[in-house]
Amino acid sequence: MKTHPSIAVAIPTRNQSNLLRDALDSVFRQTVPVVDVVVCDDAGTDDCGAVVEAYRRELPAEQAGVLRYVRNEACLGIGGNFDRGVREAAGEYVIKLDSDDILEPRFAEVLGGALEGNERAGWAHGNVMNIREDRTPLALAHTRKRSGYYGGGEALRAYLRHNDTCHCVMIRKRAYLEVGGYRPEMTTAEDWLLWLEMLMRGWGYCFVEEVVAQMRKYDDRWDLMTRRRQRFVASMEYMEGHLGRLLGEVVLPEGCTGEEVMAGFRATAAKLCRASAMDEGDGATRRLLFATAVRYVPTAGNRVAAAVLGPLPRGVTVRMAALGGMPRVLARRVLTTLKGGRRS
Repeated sequence: MKTHPSIAVAIPTRNQSNLLRDALDSVFRQTVPVVDVVVCDDAGTDDCGAVVEAYRRELPAEQAGVLRYVRNEACLGIGGNFDRGVREAAGEYVIKLDSDDILEPRFAEVLGGALEGNERAGWAHGNVMNIREDRTPLALAHTRKRSGYYGGGEALRAYLRHNDTCHCVMIRKRAYLEVGGYRPEMTTAEDWLLWLEMLMRGWGYCFVEEVVAQMRKYDDRWDLMTRRRQRFVASMEYMEGHLGRLLGEVVLPEGCTGEEVMAGFRATAAKLCRASAMDEGDGATRRLLFATAVRYVPTAGNRVAAAVLGPLPRGVTVRMAALGGMPRVLARRVLTTLKGGRRS
């Protein structure tokens, strides 16, 4: 690794000034110095700017000079604000740190070293500890991968099935700019599209098994979750079109075909929509999710689920979803108990 790697940090934020100090503390406790720290405020209505300025005054002079605050006059949304933050950050590598997350002290050192050792790695990430809002630990968000470099067709197929890169990530800026970065049209799942585009354009990534960050998890707010699911449907529509256009521009990794890419995307989008529908309390949003699942994968199972489960109350489908994850014998016993019957 270089003695003084050019590592910057982009902290996209909106109305989370109460959590920002934790994120900044973690940045300035890194075992290797960062050259630029940009807090990118997406037209928030809180005191984010004042918090950054107060924090800067507490820093030693050599650190205070690298902390900057920029503000969008109009809300760009998740994808647009993330894109501005990464582009603003002046470093060969850019750490994207959500303002409610926290880096472990070795984050920059470990992931920077991984990128230095793999010139075709477009990004690097590691294991993450999920924490509550008050920072008490919940559980390890384990990806079940070994440390190393991942690329080619197998990596692309894996990411078509599941995006297992968390929000805390280090990006090679050259790769980011080459693929066009985060898309403002993506109001959720913006990371998934970025990683797929990097993999489709021949970049790979690095993973380290070390726990390198902490990510806050919140108690579900059903009104907020409903809006997120509506945005997810819109983002999937944009993503489908973008991937289709991209297939006309790139040479896919050996062994992968355009048909495989689109089929994999649609299967995963349908699975996510159907799973979300089972837990959705708003009837119109539930029907939208089921209908989207059918559009992407019009199997008999998805059609029956849309027709039969769509009109049911949320509580019923939540219990059904839980039963679906049980072993069959245990599920039968629970169903028998719910019905008030006896097993023969």
